[in-house]
Amino acid sequence: MRGRAPTIAEFLSVASDTSGQDLSWFFEQAFGSSARFDYAVEGLTSEPTKDGLFQTTVVAGRLGDALFTGSSGQTSGPFERGRGIVVRVSFADGETRIDHWDGRRTSKTLVYQSRARAASAEIDPDRILLLDMHAVNNSRTLAPRAGVAATKWSARWLLWLEDWLLTCAALS
Repeated sequence: MRGRAPTIAEFLSVASDTSGQDLSWFFEQAFGSSARFDYAVEGLTSEPTKDGLFQTTVVAGRLGDALFTGSSGQTSGPFERGRGIVVRVSFADGETRIDHWDGRRTSKTLVYQSRARAASAEIDPDRILLLDMHAVNNSRTLAPRAGVAATKWSARWLLWLEDWLLTCAALS
């Protein structure tokens, strides 16, 4: 193997041996197919209940055809096998709940009872799945973030203007 690039099978073997886990579930999806990863928060509601609490419903969805399961084991009926996808829900009082999903089904609905209304829900908050095709759909918020888009586009425009001015200065 010295002096040449390792094959995918050799890399899988080393990665599995080093981590102590069977990683074939990931390597088959990422390197053995043309499937694409895309997970999203498809829905987020937080409604008051009669007993003074809030019922929060989060719908996590798999939009792509690749599976980030966290395990090579198969499901058994309604029971999931694997913890590949992390779903984090933040509430207005600062409380955070974290759940896991094996990502095999096309969607999973999570329901929470809490003292405060939900503020946001996020899939893969630590950006573990860098192969996710559309990371922009990985989160939802119930409170609008005023001015975020304007600030973002203003900063991009100013950076472009700075680069253009520097280019003009370098050409003269």
